[in-house]
Amino acid sequence: MTELEAKQILLLCRPDTGDAREPDCAAALEFARGNPGLLAWFEAQTAVHRALRRKFRSLAPPEGLREQILSECGAWKQQRRQRRMGLALVSIVGGVLLALALFLLERPPRVHEVVTFDVWRQRMVAAVQRQYVMTLESADLEQIRAHLAESRAPSDYALPAGLMRLKPTGCGVLSWQEKPVAMLCFHSGRPLPPEEKTDVFLFVVDRAAVPDAPAVSSPQTGRVDGFATAVWSAGDRVYLLAVTGDERLVREYLQ
Repeated sequence: MTELEAKQILLLCRPDTGDAREPDCAAALEFARGNPGLLAWFEAQTAVHRALRRKFRSLAPPEGLREQILSECGAWKQQRRQRRMGLALVSIVGGVLLALALFLLERPPRVHEVVTFDVWRQRMVAAVQRQYVMTLESADLEQIRAHLAESRAPSDYALPAGLMRLKPTGCGVLSWQEKPVAMLCFHSGRPLPPEEKTDVFLFVVDRAAVPDAPAVSSPQTGRVDGFATAVWSAGDRVYLLAVTGDERLVREYLQ
């Protein structure tokens, strides 16, 4: 199977359905797990599908719409006009959503994109604000490390003592400038929304991928889009800890 063939199959693989059990989808998913770039593309596609699904489910019909339709069902001309308007609206909305999805999923890397540590940090936090995908769900840290190594993501990381006290939930591999980024997931023990399993994320990337990252071993804390963060460097790795909560929690997990 080639990367193009896998991508064509995965485009039709709907999240949270039985599609993943179909032989073609299962084979394409297995192929993607060994290809960090393709896997990151599929994770982004899945996130968009889920976001669109949530938006559609949150839509409520205008108040009184049912009564209005029933009262006008006898007016043939009005009904015909409404049908034309409805079809036009659906066509426009569908076209916009399709164009947006294709733009998000298929746009090539921007040649003139500014590659900085701040941009990388924003991208990592944005990835977990959406519906992120763990390529491995496990509470075994050694199994997580082995999976990341097999996926060619940074696996020679050193975990802070505070994170070692948390329950691991799994890991994933993201992509930044065609470089793999290890994403380790933990649960702090705090209550989580339904279907959520993680509220603490650790990202590890090669320093060469973010050359302007702070060259400090003492973590620097801050906030990014509602997440408390800490960043530090060790050897040729850059670490980013992101926590849903305040900076007190970040400092606690670093101790």
